[in-house]
Amino acid sequence: MIALANAAVIPFFERIPPRAIPVVRRALDRIRRQDLGSQANEFSHNLFCTELRAIDITGPSFDEWVSWVRDVQAELAEATCELPAGMPMPAAKARAAYRIVAMAVRLQQAMIDAGYSPDSVEMENQIVAEAIKEWLSAEAEGWSEAMNLPYSPGEMAMSLLSTHDGDQNAKLLDVFAMHMQRELAQAIVKSSPKENVQ
Repeated sequence: MIALANAAVIPFFERIPPRAIPVVRRALDRIRRQDLGSQANEFSHNLFCTELRAIDITGPSFDEWVSWVRDVQAELAEATCELPAGMPMPAAKARAAYRIVAMAVRLQQAMIDAGYSPDSVEMENQIVAEAIKEWLSAEAEGWSEAMNLPYSPGEMAMSLLSTHDGDQNAKLLDVFAMHMQRELAQAIVKSSPKENVQ
């Protein structure tokens, strides 16, 4: 009981739950675009915590929020000062990759609107696949710098695909079970109790 009472509380931004990553990402985007003024205010904190409560996650204290926003703003300001005139190549590549992905989504939607079945317009284009990887890699690098925590493109993809949609979850499971069969089988055996094996 004493150990529990004296347990140290880990700051929210040092233990961000995977389900909260899309919410934190939206907050980072708002800070980058300066959508809410200084961002380090009561309104922005309430907005952030409300979005977290919608997915059953308790947000940071106001003081922790203010400290995090200021750290992010300082990181962004420092990065901006270091950029040469014109858009840097990594940012240009990420933007070009995003445009390819967005155009593929628009094309798919146009086909659906024209009467095609959603299943028949699945995207399996190598150029789009490379653009997705390029964008996720750039995002993961930006997150790692801004959050001072390691993020991989795979983790970014998983956080974006995290959903309560049963059909999407089933599709994701099919992808893992088929295309990452060896890795998933090894992980299952490694994490399961030995008594499960007959």
